[in-house]
Amino acid sequence: MGRLLENLAGRQRAVGLLASCGIIGPALFGISVGIANFYRPDHDPISQLVSDLGRGSTTYASLMNIGGFIISGILTILFGFAIFLAVAPKGWRRTGALLVSLGGVGMIGAGIFSNDPSSRVLFNSAVGHQIFTIVVMGGAVFGPILLAGAFQRNPQWRGYRTFSLTVALVIAFFVSVMFIDYLRVWQGAVERAFAGLMFLWMQAMAIRLTVLSLRARARAQVLERAAETTFASPKPAPAMPRRFRLL
Repeated sequence: MGRLLENLAGRQRAVGLLASCGIIGPALFGISVGIANFYRPDHDPISQLVSDLGRGSTTYASLMNIGGFIISGILTILFGFAIFLAVAPKGWRRTGALLVSLGGVGMIGAGIFSNDPSSRVLFNSAVGHQIFTIVVMGGAVFGPILLAGAFQRNPQWRGYRTFSLTVALVIAFFVSVMFIDYLRVWQGAVERAFAGLMFLWMQAMAIRLTVLSLRARARAQVLERAAETTFASPKPAPAMPRRFRLL
């Protein structure tokens, strides 16, 4: 039993570390956008897309593509694994966690293929960027929707069901607005609102995961100490719960 409790505590540490990626990734994206925008005074955040900050071969374009998209995308993938381990350990709800990680894959692709029609990476870079952006949008909408079912079944996450569904529906609205021609003059503001909501959801989930993983680690450590004390005395060992839920 001591080894079982040690494994549970180790799994909680892994969840906590992976969950922190969901805090760092959005912060890194925001910092990258801020720096690149500061050194591009000609960039209009209302009418121009965030992706336009990655056009060209300047240092700040590389910052946007590498720091804002690729590294943040890797951190998003790792955060999806945290959800996979903790919130949706089995069944179809795993798909929601995988879609969150798939959104991270889309961010990496959007960073590799910059939104620059004059650039070619295997094929037209702007086309590749648009394809991977659609992947990001799909993960941001359908990931939270599918995970809402897992949140509903877990008392520690039930309050996050409505939050996740609301965020997903608002993101879907913003995504649909981006494709309306006469609203293109607002597409930069709409995209930033979409990205802000996506990262707000990530950070809220990551903070909750971190708190719950710390609590679960503390419980596992208490049980482990109780088991060691019990095995050292003639008293019967405490019974393990029939179902030990990770969070």
